[in-house]
Amino acid sequence: WAASGIDSGGDHTGFVYDTAAFELVSTFTVPDSISPSFAHDILRGQFRPTGTGGDTDFYIYTTHLKAGGGDTARRANEAAAIRADVDSLGQGADVWVMGDFNIQTSDEPAYRNFLASGAGQLFDPIDTPGEWNNNPVFKSVHTQNPQVGGPGGMDDRLDFQLATAEVFDDEGLRLIEGSYRVTGNDGSHTFNSDITTGNGAPANVLTALARASDHLPVVADYRIGDPVPGISIVASDAATTVSESGLNDTYTV
Repeated sequence: WAASGIDSGGDHTGFVYDTAAFELVSTFTVPDSISPSFAHDILRGQFRPTGTGGDTDFYIYTTHLKAGGGDTARRANEAAAIRADVDSLGQGADVWVMGDFNIQTSDEPAYRNFLASGAGQLFDPIDTPGEWNNNPVFKSVHTQNPQVGGPGGMDDRLDFQLATAEVFDDEGLRLIEGSYRVTGNDGSHTFNSDITTGNGAPANVLTALARASDHLPVVADYRIGDPVPGISIVASDAATTVSESGLNDTYTV
């Protein structure tokens, strides 16, 4: 695992990953160049599937935007700063921005900043626009609050995964269509109540989810796509000249 230090909000953000499957190549804290500053540190990790040489590297951002109904402008600035960093990785990068966005509607400026066309554009895999907060139409994508006897009940989609267009092509790490889901939530629970009122998982699992956190995990499945076939020819001597007299050189293909 890897994590940031304790940030100004009193939290850590980070990654837990299978070291047999992936190598964490590097971590980077997104520069805090906005005012007011980030509410929580945003950590970027570069991962490499085991046995590969970098062709299928991908990037993940751990994200926790400012909470609060009156902080939409601050979240918009945080989103713009994250997107600028995504753009700095260059065209063709497989990128996910994941975590607790504290966004309650697709009309919020932060969400629009992430998804607007142009360099660094991100996409919502389930493309479910609308007023998510306190709206039973979206209860199958709600993630907060599952806690047994907790305040509020399941009435918010605060947690999700956004990805660059490259995540949806056949190269690198690719999202498996239809696999994106909220753990334990199949939409059968009582709206604005505990997740334990539903049938999205065995009862003991729902109870454990409710007691573990005030947010449910958002999960998706991915596969590693084959890189585009190609041939690279490297001469053993860059100074070799060619002539009709038949000079020889060796090449690695």
